Amino acid sequence: MPKKELLVADPYDEEQLKMLTEFELENDLGSSLTSSLREISSHHSKEEYNQILRSRNEIEQHLLLCDNDKIIDYCSLNAYKDIKSCYLIFPTSKKVSQSKKLISLATQYAVGLGMLEIFVTANVYDRALHEVLELDGYENLGDENGLTSFVKSFEKEGVLDGTNKKY
Repeated sequence: MPKKELLVADPYDEEQLKMLTEFELENDLGSSLTSSLREISSHHSKEEYNQILRSRNEIEQHLLLCDNDKIIDYCSLNAYKDIKSCYLIFPTSKKVSQSKKLISLATQYAVGLGMLEIFVTANVYDRALHEVLELDGYENLGDENGLTSFVKSFEKEGVLDGTNKKY
């Protein structure tokens, strides 16, 4: 792997799953993501899984930031094709996050999927992540229940109706 690249977690890639297990152990994250990916591969063939991804309105993926064959950060992406909105969820890690690079790459990836709005929530105390989001053009929507919400929109002109068509 080249230096610092974004990969979509593949439940059928054993090498990637090993790297993810190492990352989860190093950062006290448990093994929930690795377990979830292994469950997918045990219930569906790769072809079935790819067909499910293509046919569903909801996209649920995990984006891995890798540096020289090692996962250094990740986030989850939950996207909705019909409303062209998605949510990026960053795990709470004991190490300093590589979130600046990951946020930029994950945002580009979401836009490539056709998303017009990207939402991120962060712990109110995670000022470093807040700063990175704001520097990347995300708008702070305020705090609620210990979380700060952010949004980045890519369609500013016109009003969208329920089918995302301008009128």
